[in-house]
Amino acid sequence: MAEKPAVLISDDLVDYLSNNSICDVSFQELTGTQHPWDVDMNVFQELKVKLDQIEKALRSANPELDITCVLSGHSAFWQSRDGLKLFMDKIKSQQKTNGNEPSPIWKLTSSEIFASHISNMRQLILAAAHDQVLLEHLKDPLGNNHLMLQREFEHGERNVRLLLDDIADQGINIEFTTSKDIILLERIRITQDMLANNKITINDLGYTQQELQHVQSILEKRIKQEFPKFRRRLTGAYNTIKESLRNGESTNLRRISHWEMAFALLGNPPIGYRGQSDLTTVEREKMTAIVASREDEIGPTEEGQTALAAAEESRQAVEPTTAPPAPQPVEEPPVEPEEEKPVVTATRKKTKPRMAIIDRLRR
Repeated sequence: MAEKPAVLISDDLVDYLSNNSICDVSFQELTGTQHPWDVDMNVFQELKVKLDQIEKALRSANPELDITCVLSGHSAFWQSRDGLKLFMDKIKSQQKTNGNEPSPIWKLTSSEIFASHISNMRQLILAAAHDQVLLEHLKDPLGNNHLMLQREFEHGERNVRLLLDDIADQGINIEFTTSKDIILLERIRITQDMLANNKITINDLGYTQQELQHVQSILEKRIKQEFPKFRRRLTGAYNTIKESLRNGESTNLRRISHWEMAFALLGNPPIGYRGQSDLTTVEREKMTAIVASREDEIGPTEEGQTALAAAEESRQAVEPTTAPPAPQPVEEPPVEPEEEKPVVTATRKKTKPRMAIIDRLRR
């Protein structure tokens, strides 16, 4: 499996959240299924109601707490401010140790890509529903920006629906790519690529190149008996799953960036929601690294570039601008006094144009 899966919150962080939450509810408890493609519009509407009820009950029972909803492909977790800080510190520590970028696509089998995509889609379903809940809770503080943000999140919700429909359409191919023989065959291909790129050596493998090719030949003959055109089918399925993964990641980055921008426009978020504001920045940083890594490795896409542009706008909105350090005075030899010269009036510094999304949100 991949060393660093392409998910926002990895399994070890899920375990930490489970042990340090005020409340946590699994994806299956919230939706009645483990399969994201089974979440239709009725289930989605019920999900929004459930999340709203849980959040209102928690805030009513804990009025003194700043409560943040953290969403993963496993569950929804509600954290206190102290618990959230420890969680974000853990994410930052992981980033320092392992970096932000996930394993590159070329190192993943179709099955591994699909597993990451399914986890992402479960998280995206919860996120799209919670976006509507949070947006309604912050309707008054957001003022005129509320309608624009609502449209943005409705657009993201439609993208999620399209991605779920795509998974349902790919059911037969997904079953094909998750078969044992196909996984082994793809793992051989990845190993050969690693050898060609000097990522590993024959000595690291423990067996020879000839033995590897022999196993590959056996697998291909066996698969071909059941699927005569398996190579074409595997290539098509792999490319489809890969692009679906990227689209889901870009959709997630875009919605996170909109929230970061929304909290930036609020200035000081309302009491009780400040942790939610802090979380958006941490999530945006991680998803930006994932999407940028895909764009660099595979090539730019319209969805990826749009999401990265939104992330950059929100980053600029929240990060304080720092003036360059003042130059140190240089000692010069004394000079003879000379006739006083007229003072030259300094030119006014040009105002930096505002970012497009800020203009739209402030209209």
